[in-house]
Amino acid sequence: LTLKYSRENEEEADQVGLKYLTKAGYGGEGLLKVLQKIRAKRWFGPEHIPSYVTTHPAIEARMAYLDTWIETHPGAAQSVRPVDPAEFGKVRAKLIAIYADAEEAHSIFDSQLRKDPEDALAYYGKGLVLNRDGKRQEAVKNLKRALQLRPLDTDIVRDLGKNYFHMGDYASALKALKGALAFSPNDPEGCFLLGRAQTEMGDLQGALNSFKITVKNAPDYLPGTYYLGETYGKLGNLGEAHYHLGLYYKKRGQFKNAKFHLNRALNLLAKDTERRLSIEKALKELSEVQEHDRNEKSAWYRSRVPGWQNGGPLNSQTF
Repeated sequence: LTLKYSRENEEEADQVGLKYLTKAGYGGEGLLKVLQKIRAKRWFGPEHIPSYVTTHPAIEARMAYLDTWIETHPGAAQSVRPVDPAEFGKVRAKLIAIYADAEEAHSIFDSQLRKDPEDALAYYGKGLVLNRDGKRQEAVKNLKRALQLRPLDTDIVRDLGKNYFHMGDYASALKALKGALAFSPNDPEGCFLLGRAQTEMGDLQGALNSFKITVKNAPDYLPGTYYLGETYGKLGNLGEAHYHLGLYYKKRGQFKNAKFHLNRALNLLAKDTERRLSIEKALKELSEVQEHDRNEKSAWYRSRVPGWQNGGPLNSQTF
């Protein structure tokens, strides 16, 4: 009863993961290797903790499923997409810098730099950890050094701009972010950060355009939707402001706020047929979700709460 996820959800996650991997051009054998590594690191065997009391299904059961899938999908088993070791190293450095223990991350990157003082990705990772520590000036030095060694790396340029933004140096942030977007114009995070910097510099129209690009390329990147609505409001377009804020709260699951903003948008944009239809569709979806939640809650009470029989009310003898 206390399990966070069911085994069915975990199996579904494996299936969806395989779908995404193969769609991107990578083989399913990589996921199988990851599970093999996880199993190798476990200090206990499956006989010590039965699968029915673990949060996730037994590693062996998942591996068996994946192995069967790979055998029955020979065309999707092997990667067809070339792997760039440098790009993999960059992603690895970023993950360590953002999610690992900060002290451990510093130790990893310092060790790499002792082995190779020209390791651009170690400087990159070090800069990200320093930014995370709030040591912005030191972070800039390391990111600039990484950029000297990898001068056309748009990820490093973008993160340098992000660091400048956190420092409050919006002019430098604008310059760095525009440079990054010159090579990767559809990067959602880069466009979003550019919009934030433009807002701070008073260029609201430029910020609006940046947030539009962000939402267009990454509709599920919620900060982009929120700031797009906020910027519309600052420019006096309250209809579009309420519309995008409504979508933001809808995706966040905050239905009361979503309904408020969408209804306001509906009143303000009633003459815009296309937008009105979009708002009405969103409001209908909200109503359906809320009705489903009410039915689910009612079913839960009927099945678990004494006295709640056939949808009847609780009576004085329930307790």
